[in-house]
Amino acid sequence: MGIEAVKKVRIIGHQSVERNLIDYLQSLDAVHITRVSEECSRGLEPTGADKKLEEKLQRLRLALQFLASYEETSKGFAAFLGNRIIISLGDFENFNKEAEVDRIVNQSLSLEQEIRQTEVSLSNLESEIAFLQPWVQLDEVPETLDRFYRVKVVTGTLPLEGLEIVLQQIDSAIPLSHIEVLYKTKRQAYLCTIFHKSAEEPLFEILQKSGFEPVKLEGVRSPSRQIEEKRAQIEKLNVRLSELHKTGRSLSENLQDLRVMYDVWDEALKKSRVRQKFGTTERTVLIEGWVPGRIIKKIQREMDSELGMISLDEIEPEEGESPPILLKNKPFIRPFELITELYGMPHAREFDPTPFLAPFFAVFFGLCLTDAGYGLILLVLSIWMVKKYGVMLKGSKLIWLLMIGGLFTILMGGITGGWFGDMVDRLPSSLAGIKNIKNAIMLFDPMKQSMIFFAIAIVLGFIQICFGLGIKVVRDCLNGRLLDALFDPFAWLVLLNAAVLYGLGSKGILSPAFGALGKWFLIGAAMAIILFSDREKKNPILRVISGVYTLYGVTSYLGDVLSYLRLLALGLATGVIAVVVNIIAFMVGGIPYVGWLGAVIILVGGHAFNIAINALGAFVHTTRLQYVEFFPKFFEGGGVAFQPLRREGKYTLVIGQERG
Repeated sequence: MGIEAVKKVRIIGHQSVERNLIDYLQSLDAVHITRVSEECSRGLEPTGADKKLEEKLQRLRLALQFLASYEETSKGFAAFLGNRIIISLGDFENFNKEAEVDRIVNQSLSLEQEIRQTEVSLSNLESEIAFLQPWVQLDEVPETLDRFYRVKVVTGTLPLEGLEIVLQQIDSAIPLSHIEVLYKTKRQAYLCTIFHKSAEEPLFEILQKSGFEPVKLEGVRSPSRQIEEKRAQIEKLNVRLSELHKTGRSLSENLQDLRVMYDVWDEALKKSRVRQKFGTTERTVLIEGWVPGRIIKKIQREMDSELGMISLDEIEPEEGESPPILLKNKPFIRPFELITELYGMPHAREFDPTPFLAPFFAVFFGLCLTDAGYGLILLVLSIWMVKKYGVMLKGSKLIWLLMIGGLFTILMGGITGGWFGDMVDRLPSSLAGIKNIKNAIMLFDPMKQSMIFFAIAIVLGFIQICFGLGIKVVRDCLNGRLLDALFDPFAWLVLLNAAVLYGLGSKGILSPAFGALGKWFLIGAAMAIILFSDREKKNPILRVISGVYTLYGVTSYLGDVLSYLRLLALGLATGVIAVVVNIIAFMVGGIPYVGWLGAVIILVGGHAFNIAINALGAFVHTTRLQYVEFFPKFFEGGGVAFQPLRREGKYTLVIGQERG
């Protein structure tokens, strides 16, 4: 179906049913609400309640981040899905633990603050001990060192290099002094210098030239005594920190309630923000938005029967207003909408590219892996995920895309003979029947016949590029731009195919008559591009010059086609790595007693790694081919995605909210 037709509607209702109306529209999951025009009515402004709710959500968010650190880490695919809480619509709407949640949030934030302060205190004490450690041999209290009448004591550090020379100089030049080396590191020495005050000037002259840095020690106790006291403080703080973490683990048991409450509050805030798009009068509420045209009458009937005092009418869009884009494709095409959505939505006057890219994407993905065993693993894995996590994965296009990719990988792997690399060829002779089946299905071996793979990649690339140009021809014709269609995409389409026809005829692959026909079509298309590609220019000379420059763009088409050789590169890389894994595993398997275990580990780990890394590469590079080589031939984009009012929780998955 491509792009579904959506209609603009206006809903007018009595304010007494506003809350029920919002809940109803939310359950529909089919109404894209827009802000009403100023001419219709004034909107609602944010209220103090909204700001208060935003503050509560912010505090709850901080508490959740803190308590999550005490939660046991989830494993497996459930962790990837975020372990969302499945809750019924009734339980969600009636969830009322606001007072308890507020208490837990306050406790959590206070606890976090105390933990941070305790950790800072511990860090400071550790730093102070590290500072005092070199001075533990100093038995005197630092404050007493400044109380002598004729003698002065100075502590400090000196670079270790040249220490002995400095000590000798002082010993010979200043007899009224003594230097005690208390501690040494690889780079410096910690000194206690005792000298007569009359020798201060010459002593410091020698020390400063050698890089002496005074260190001021403080305290009413000796360094060793200070260290003992600080270690005692650290022990007490560690005990307290352990108690605080125990409290944190206890509070983390309430994480589920906190997460549900977060979504309840967030839902209330979203509804309030949606209401700010409404128009209001003293007694009525006005809503404007977009709805799929096929369900407008159904919505009208349900509103009349369930709500009453509601009017829904289809209205004309404002001048220049474009409808939001809602992609609607067949179930087997729908997973590929993910590729389009990642790139950007089409605008309302062009085609949805999803049905056109789907077959190419599936085939390209399979060619990038080219291993039926790997495709089987992807298929089984995706089916298992759908069965086990079906509720969480509802509507997930990625998983279904993985399933389709697995199917096409099995197909391409069968054609190229890849089954976990060359594993089938290594089977014992008693299983020769399996090898015969593999050979019967296989059409060519990409390892030995890489030029066939080369040709397949080039031909597929050429077909997709021509297909893209053909889409643009049809689109321009439907939009009434016949000359644009004729002299731009159609002329290039003729030129590219004529060039191929001429080349094949010249090489004798086709009849010379086809080659001659291709030559004349090639000349005609080239002349059309030169003369008419820039029709807006009135000066014929400038038009021809511009046309010649445009014709030079044929080199970019050559580059686009060659870009599809990445299919060959990735396909060969997957096969080569798989074969190498098998070779190493069977070599290790020959080791007596433990070889079998090593072989199993290498086979499982190696092939798992190969599947993961090359499946990712297949997705990325196949997507790149669509975005860089295919889409620019016809796709403009710029549409706004259809975003219906719906219930979307960050932590919860509400079931039972769908309407039949």
